[in-house]
Amino acid sequence: MHEREVWSRAHAAELTVQRQVPALRNADLVLASGSPRRKEILNDILGLRVRVVASTFEEDLDKSKYTPQQYGLSCTHAPRRASLHALHHV
Repeated sequence: MHEREVWSRAHAAELTVQRQVPALRNADLVLASGSPRRKEILNDILGLRVRVVASTFEEDLDKSKYTPQQYGLSCTHAPRRASLHALHHV
């Protein structure tokens, strides 16, 4: 992928997020990550209110058993599912 294409995709993603932020300001958002930086970005930079329900999922899957896309999706979906489970059993 060329540098210009990477920049173009990143810019398009940023514009998409900027368009969605106003609609998200009144939403009940849950951050499935204990990352202080992610919370800071959402709260302080984007002005969104988020509740942190950090996942207990260990991101230590055996990469040899996954394609890169499968690994990325698994490391994204598993923490979300774990946080949703925790949220519903509070």
